[in-house]
Amino acid sequence: MAVDIRDWQAHLRRELSAAIETAGFPSYVWGDAPSYTLHLAVFVEPYLEWILRGRKTIESRFSMRRVPPYRVVAPGDLLVLKRSAGSIVGVCRVAHVELFELDASIQKEIRTRYSVPLCAENAAFWETRSRFRYATLMHLSDVRRLSPFACGKQDRRGWVVLSRSVEGE
Repeated sequence: MAVDIRDWQAHLRRELSAAIETAGFPSYVWGDAPSYTLHLAVFVEPYLEWILRGRKTIESRFSMRRVPPYRVVAPGDLLVLKRSAGSIVGVCRVAHVELFELDASIQKEIRTRYSVPLCAENAAFWETRSRFRYATLMHLSDVRRLSPFACGKQDRRGWVVLSRSVEGE
């Protein structure tokens, strides 16, 4: 039986709200921002664990077209951290966003300035991204690990905009 896309998203919001409340996070992590967008970001290892441990402080998304999070994510937004083919395991806030239209020199500048906070110090990372035209760099803050829970998302998207201009849920 197919699950309506709104069902898994509503379930995710309920579970996320409960997980954050149960963990006793301060209101600045969840409820005090006057408005923000909630995003679901899917990660493979080891990058997800590096974010949760504070080693990876900038998340990047590269694309051929202007697709989310490019020009959609903003400072103050919340990222729900999901393990690829797995559970929701964390949440964080976006502190700062940098957008780039890529060419070889800009990609070289990004590599030079951000390889360490991106945990992208190997040449293979940059080689696989050399053909992309757009990049979104998100500086992360207030990273919180959550007790894992399932969300029901079954498609292959690595980024989902869950809601825009949420008024402190």
